[in-house]
Amino acid sequence: MIILLLVLFIFITAAASWAAGFDDTYKKAEEKLKNNDALGCSIELTKALLQMDKNNPLRYKFLTLRGECFYVDGDLTEASKDFNEAIVLNPDNSEAYYGLAKVNEETGNIDTAINFYTRAIEINNDVSKFYFGRAIDYYLEKKYDESLEDVGNAIKLEPKTEYFLFKASLEQGNGKIDDALSTINNAYTLYPNSLQVLEFKSSLELEKEDYKDALLDVNKALDINNKKPDLFFLKGTILYNLSDFQGSLEALNFTISLDPNQSDYYAMRAKIEDSLKQPKRALDDIETALSISQNKYYYFQKAYYEYELNKYKDAKKDIDAALLLDPENRFFKNLQEAINKKL
Repeated sequence: MIILLLVLFIFITAAASWAAGFDDTYKKAEEKLKNNDALGCSIELTKALLQMDKNNPLRYKFLTLRGECFYVDGDLTEASKDFNEAIVLNPDNSEAYYGLAKVNEETGNIDTAINFYTRAIEINNDVSKFYFGRAIDYYLEKKYDESLEDVGNAIKLEPKTEYFLFKASLEQGNGKIDDALSTINNAYTLYPNSLQVLEFKSSLELEKEDYKDALLDVNKALDINNKKPDLFFLKGTILYNLSDFQGSLEALNFTISLDPNQSDYYAMRAKIEDSLKQPKRALDDIETALSISQNKYYYFQKAYYEYELNKYKDAKKDIDAALLLDPENRFFKNLQEAINKKL
């Protein structure tokens, strides 16, 4: 009897030791994945799975994590195999369904990805990333109402900055500026020092022609990061709308000094220079913009500045180029008519 109890004790102790060992391996693998070592993560888990009995209740968990490692490492085939095997072992494995959704997104199977997200949510409706993943896919499918509902659910579960930004972008894209601003204000309440939130908030206020608040928020963003060219571009645009052309020009000069390769920076500075009665400088800047991007509005701007400088032949050439890109634009047609009268 004593011998039997001793054998049983040794067996239980060994089993506990094995379980503890597997637990340590799992934690090491998680840490490797967190540190962007997806290959090291999958190697750790593979060694454990080779030692693990096929009926081990932890097996599905290890397969799910290894599938995630393979996914991060770009091996979608092996990731899919692991997620599917994990689901066979545990049909209520919501993380594995989530993994299959991500794999299908990568291969362009958005409808299938949505179905996997839905299954994950049916199993566990308390995970924000499931809703957010499906929200993005609904957006790709142009199902905006469904996308809004899902990202709203994600925010209720976990009010992350990226969720607020996505929701506000979706609302803005559908012309719901007031809703977008309400969403971003909610984000600002939680994340008052978020550069992304402040920049988006300022841009929405600019769109609503609330220039004073827009300027206040872009200055707050610049207090956080005064080397981001887009922020100076935004500030310059706001000041331009406040008719502070000199301040606007200073902001755009600094914008271009930080990044001299963006066509819209030169186009905006050209507008400011034109407002300052400097059409020659405006013409130089719009030519630089056109050398970077052949935008129809740049051709229109260039034609307008040439018209102001009495360069009617050059103006005709550029307005014709603009109309080739947008034949029905009435502003282009009106300028073309004015130019033709001068020829």
